[in-house]
Amino acid sequence: MTSYAEELNELVTRLFVRLRDRLVEQGASLSQARVLSRLHDKGPARVTELARALQVSQPTMSALVQRLAGQGSVRRSPDAGDGRATVVELAPAGVDLLTALRASRADFLGAALAQLTAPERDAVERALPALQRLADLLEPAALPEPAATGRRAASAVGGRP
Repeated sequence: MTSYAEELNELVTRLFVRLRDRLVEQGASLSQARVLSRLHDKGPARVTELARALQVSQPTMSALVQRLAGQGSVRRSPDAGDGRATVVELAPAGVDLLTALRASRADFLGAALAQLTAPERDAVERALPALQRLADLLEPAALPEPAATGRRAASAVGGRP
């Protein structure tokens, strides 16, 4: 018998894969959606800040921003405080794209939820606050210092490092 942490890990992975696939079906990559979401939620940012926040290299982020700018989804401008740096902001087309991607994923989930029984839907709804709290606890700022993490800490909760 696996722990419920392992079961939750498997379930979240399955949901993530299906929702990521939905993005691809809509013509966007997960990386593009993450950049658009970050800019929407946190506002303009330097390329280096985006790279750090999304845990990719600066050259990878620069290429991604260049693609998004080519599509008209973001705008690049020199940083007023450091002309060598580039600030990226969401363009109206990026807002439209992000809105469409989020709506498509919500519709996708809604269609699946509609196939559940009323008690199953109620159970999912009741679980949302606890799942939100769990997501908050897993934010990088809420995690223990790196020395306290690793294989031992991960295995204690049934996960992988």
